[in-house]
Amino acid sequence: MSLFWFVAVPVLLLVAGVSFCWWLRRLGFFSTRVRGLVKVHLDFEEVRIDEFGMLVCAEADNLVNYEWRLTRAERRKVAVERIKRAQSFLGRIAVNGALSLEVARFQIRKFEEETGNRLLERNHLSARLFDRAAMCHFMAAVCLVRMYLLEFLMIAWPFCVPDLGGRFEVRGYDLVVWYEHMVEDVLEVASQDERHYLYENTLFMLTGFVAIPEK
Repeated sequence: MSLFWFVAVPVLLLVAGVSFCWWLRRLGFFSTRVRGLVKVHLDFEEVRIDEFGMLVCAEADNLVNYEWRLTRAERRKVAVERIKRAQSFLGRIAVNGALSLEVARFQIRKFEEETGNRLLERNHLSARLFDRAAMCHFMAAVCLVRMYLLEFLMIAWPFCVPDLGGRFEVRGYDLVVWYEHMVEDVLEVASQDERHYLYENTLFMLTGFVAIPEK
């Protein structure tokens, strides 16, 4: 093996490792910050969760990849655009999950300081928010990796026109559903604050809604 490979391989591995660590840091995986919602809500990244759900659902796959009269090249172009948009959504969901973890830590610390006891009740709002935020954070990162791999697959295989439906579930759990549960908990924290704008701003940034839609 030439000297080139002895040098190139370690350098490439180092670059890949540094890039991966930077990516994890950007998504908030190394953060241990503790902040209240009033300080966090301005950092939330807007996620129109209904738009994301429609973008990645099986119905969209059926329309784009099977029902619409498109050429294979056109289907691939749409697939690439859908993957890019899904990546953008997933990055923002991961960031919001990390920020919600900061809020959960703050709420847990507040509870323990006020009561003098450790929070052991898993169904308590603060503990529930922590669990759901951590799950959303993890699921969004896993799904984001899937989108990068799918993007690579389309480059390696020019005839590939993938479906996106079902790729946003982790261990049988749906990311959209878990994100909605996390939002419910964050909004419950916001509703306990006397500043009304906090609830409204948080709702809009996390969901894109100005009011909770009736189901």
